[in-house]
Amino acid sequence: MRDQTIVIVTNEIDAHADAMLTHLQEQGHNVFRLHPHELAIHMESSVEINSTSQSVRLRNCINDRWLDIQDIGAVWYRRPLPFQLPEHLSHDERMFARKELSEYLRGLWLSMNCFWVDQPHLIRQADYKLEQLKRAKQFGFHIPRTMITNQPAKVREFYRACSGQMIYKVLSTPSLMTEERLMTRTDVETEQAQTEAPEDLIVKTTLVGEDQMEVLETIRLTPSLFQEYVPKQHELRVTIIGNEVFAAEIHSQERPETSIDWRDYSVSIPYRRADLPPTVSDACLNFVKSYGLHLSR
Repeated sequence: MRDQTIVIVTNEIDAHADAMLTHLQEQGHNVFRLHPHELAIHMESSVEINSTSQSVRLRNCINDRWLDIQDIGAVWYRRPLPFQLPEHLSHDERMFARKELSEYLRGLWLSMNCFWVDQPHLIRQADYKLEQLKRAKQFGFHIPRTMITNQPAKVREFYRACSGQMIYKVLSTPSLMTEERLMTRTDVETEQAQTEAPEDLIVKTTLVGEDQMEVLETIRLTPSLFQEYVPKQHELRVTIIGNEVFAAEIHSQERPETSIDWRDYSVSIPYRRADLPPTVSDACLNFVKSYGLHLSR
């Protein structure tokens, strides 16, 4: 591996990637930091394929570093940004350019025959809440009563069945951003990017009360996720890396701002190491492995 290149796919503002890159270089590894959002602005790419050979090369025009796909031993798909494009392009031209860039990168990722943490399409496959819930049941997890619907009457009935203890969650990412704001932030499919947006642009997990019942008609626009609220002493954050399971207690109940949704970074709450029962640890590990992932949290 030391003779091969480790690629970190991210952006220029990523403290985790900074630390990992430094550590890997200190261990003697060759590391190439790839910022896909700069592909149209600061990078050159060339793919040549014929019946006997294939060549794929990328060049960072800023530091004049070249990356040959044949030299790649591993890829860490960390935190890429949306594509940067020249400002003079029209809306339609920008849409077309993004589609072409996306198709190119998807093909490029799939053509890299190396170790991945993790392939983008596998990350995306594991990101659908409805499927997650179904799969979690198969692996022995107890899940709260859940309803996904665009029928207000069904929600009111579910609310009563939950004795008024019902929460709302988004099915996709919790950030409400314009295209312009999105282009200046980190990958919208990563949790930190979603929760670092201004407070008024974040849809947090919400405990639904009687006053929200009056605006239920809005869910006719799109099916929405509702669950029975489960009171908690603390929350668990479980991270899987390969075959290792790491768990932390998040004491969200110590602050009112984090009692329903702990992802409020404006306040500090205690974190402590947690020890999971073997059955729970194994279930978490097997759940992640079923998606083909090496890293999950």
